[in-house]
Amino acid sequence: MDNALLARSFEHTTRYLTKLIRRTPMSFDPDRPYDDLSLVPPKAEIESKLVLKKTTAANKALAELKGAGDLNPKLLDLLQGRGK
Repeated sequence: MDNALLARSFEHTTRYLTKLIRRTPMSFDPDRPYDDLSLVPPKAEIESKLVLKKTTAANKALAELKGAGDLNPKLLDLLQGRGK
């Protein structure tokens, strides 16, 4: 996605959200609890073995990328499409 398209998309999203917020009535009463919130911590197990394995693999890949970035300072520019 080029920068101009990304900027237009961001502007469109910002305008949409601004209009939505202005139409939504906001009321807040600090003395009244919000009962739709889930209990903390959740009763369901959210850190399954698969999630933990994927997290470990992602962490390893990011560490390798960081190491490559230390070797090549222009890597960030290459990843963002600004490299020549």
